Amino acid sequence: SPAPRAADLPNGRPIAGFYGSLSDWIDVELLAYAARELVYWDFVLVGQVETDVSALEALPNVRLLGRREHAALPGYAQHWTASLLPFRDTAQIRACNPLKLREYLAAGSPIVSTDFPALAPYRDLIEVAPAREAFVAALRESAVAPDRSAERRARVAGETWEARAAEVSRALAAISDA
Repeated sequence: SPAPRAADLPNGRPIAGFYGSLSDWIDVELLAYAARELVYWDFVLVGQVETDVSALEALPNVRLLGRREHAALPGYAQHWTASLLPFRDTAQIRACNPLKLREYLAAGSPIVSTDFPALAPYRDLIEVAPAREAFVAALRESAVAPDRSAERRARVAGETWEARAAEVSRALAAISDA
């Protein structure tokens, strides 16, 4: 559902945004590199800080907004220029399937990501950057790319909690009928 713009989002420049825990699996060095290269962008990071982000704190175009309630997150993701999935390549990330991937798709904005297996069903809708230079180039492109928001939203329209519950109910019914 459309959400009003969060009051603490900066105005007037492109925004690269991330929400979630800022933990060891986040590639802080990649984010700092991108922020240094794209000085005319704002980088907005929403979430509890659980790792060293001093390289980001030193940059004037990086905003560390802290934790927000889950219900407030669409007011960010629906209004920034590109959603970020800047994960380090770790065993944990190779095994993860982050909910925020589907939430970002539902928000409709372009997504720029490092590579990890859970992207597979959505790869055609995500800019996957294998190196930091490609990450920056993908962000630049996201600001001028054709609007594919309807396509992103449609891809995950059936991936609701209600649909998951119905799937579990069908599976349980099949087991009890056996």
